[in-house]
Amino acid sequence: MAKEETVHRGDFIEIAFTGKVTDTGAVFDTTEKDIAEANELNYRPEELGRKIICLGENHILPGLEQALESSTIGNEKTILLAPDQAFGKKDASLMRLVSTNHFRKEGIRPEPGMQVSIDGTLGIVKTISGARTLVDMNNPLAGREVSYEITIIRRVLDPALQAAWTINNEFGFLPRVEARKDPQKDPKGELIIHVPPKFPPELRKTVTERVQKLIPQVSSITVDESDEKTNNKV
Repeated sequence: MAKEETVHRGDFIEIAFTGKVTDTGAVFDTTEKDIAEANELNYRPEELGRKIICLGENHILPGLEQALESSTIGNEKTILLAPDQAFGKKDASLMRLVSTNHFRKEGIRPEPGMQVSIDGTLGIVKTISGARTLVDMNNPLAGREVSYEITIIRRVLDPALQAAWTINNEFGFLPRVEARKDPQKDPKGELIIHVPPKFPPELRKTVTERVQKLIPQVSSITVDESDEKTNNKV
């Protein structure tokens, strides 16, 4: 009988999951294309079918991460998360009164339930009272208990995949990453990360340092500005 394999902090793992609001059953996140489409979720195509994280690095919700530690690969789990383990409790200080005229100047007619942007942050219109509009800047899932059906598919050992998904989870884009290795000259190997042209130098440094910290088994990292599209599967 094969020995069950468990995962621990620092492991890169591939997961499949669906997240729901516990009291309504509404799906708000998933890695499954058919579920995303059936629930009319906005999604990035490259993230459907799989998500790769480094356990312990806050790539997913804190409560979900804790529940996965020492879990067995291949077993599906249902995990319930209280608000403080998921998207936080409602914060009254994030309820903002905004001049209704502010929206009208932008050609927007605010209505309850409408999503609006205030100083670059998204919020939900709650009420409109004459010249004032009340906007809730809390995460829409703040204060809600949520549940996840989640399966750890496998442990991921490929440094190129580890690097690509570290960047995706922490910097918001999925680059193409190559791993090169010359056993004679460089037994650890090199990673080449392809990024968009005019990639900010300060971000280049941050990306390199972060990948090097999480993937110490590679000896060098090169960030290459190319014309190739990012956000492709690697």
